[in-house]
Amino acid sequence: MTFTDLSAVQRLRFFTNIEFPVIGKRLERIFWLHGTRKSREVDLPIGQDTMLLVSQLLKKSHQHPLELETALPWNMGVDREMLPKRLDQLWLYGTTFFEALSSDERLETAWLETARDISLLIQLKRTVPSLFVGYLNKFSNSLPSSVHDYLLVHALEEITQTLIFRRFTQIANLPYFQRLPAYTQTSALFPEMHPCVGLLGTLIIGWMVDSGAMYATQASGIDPLTREIFKQHHSVKIRHIEFSRRIIEDYLGNASIRERHKFREIFRHVIPEILKSLRFDPEIAQHTSFPFPVSGNHAASIEAVRTSVHSQLLDEERFKSMMNWLWKMELI
Repeated sequence: MTFTDLSAVQRLRFFTNIEFPVIGKRLERIFWLHGTRKSREVDLPIGQDTMLLVSQLLKKSHQHPLELETALPWNMGVDREMLPKRLDQLWLYGTTFFEALSSDERLETAWLETARDISLLIQLKRTVPSLFVGYLNKFSNSLPSSVHDYLLVHALEEITQTLIFRRFTQIANLPYFQRLPAYTQTSALFPEMHPCVGLLGTLIIGWMVDSGAMYATQASGIDPLTREIFKQHHSVKIRHIEFSRRIIEDYLGNASIRERHKFREIFRHVIPEILKSLRFDPEIAQHTSFPFPVSGNHAASIEAVRTSVHSQLLDEERFKSMMNWLWKMELI
């Protein structure tokens, strides 16, 4: 794996010096950085079973096209007096900080946590189309036709879902979170890496948010439109998860020992940081109408929430399928 663009080198330098310096230095050791050298070929071995699966996924997408106006029963509206997620899924649950919140404050916190998850999805979905189309422009001659077409479908559906989530945030009057986990800076490097690096990077964050949202929202007593938007998102996401998983499995099954090692080294250091960031986002304190019990500048309190017994047990439950796959792929 090599970087083939000077801007990518500059982004890595920024990543190393400004945010997550330890991870940045590890990435720098993993990759050989050099000047410009355009490459139009990529080694992407894909088995016949995967080719058949991709064709089936394409057929499902064409049979159920995603459209903004018909994706959800928009006339249902949003009831901010109802919970958008189960209370036992709140970031502070199981800590003394949760006990300090009143009922109204817990409700407000639940909606802000939902806003954070949607903000993550929107930013991810803004990244995917340009990333995937960039791969197509670079490597179109190396990609099987069905994979080429599915990347286009994936990009198109991400654009539509961005519009869906943006409309929902407007209806629900939710704020937009600016901070993102370790994924943010790493993703800036995806265009210059092997396509499977970008596939896995987008897969991980999307899979995590989708799994967490489905675990927290598909219950009685949840605002109906909130429950429905995550259910609708999941119905599309499961196709994208299966696509990315199979492409990555074929790649790791055929790559050299050296390439597999490089590939795995990236994510072994990034995944734990993403998990910790998802458990608690200190930006929430900037959006509450009341003094939030965990200050965004109090590192010890933030760490206490992120490493609480409840947070770790919750991850074991909601991310079980994903974590089992990551273990199988030797990515954690």
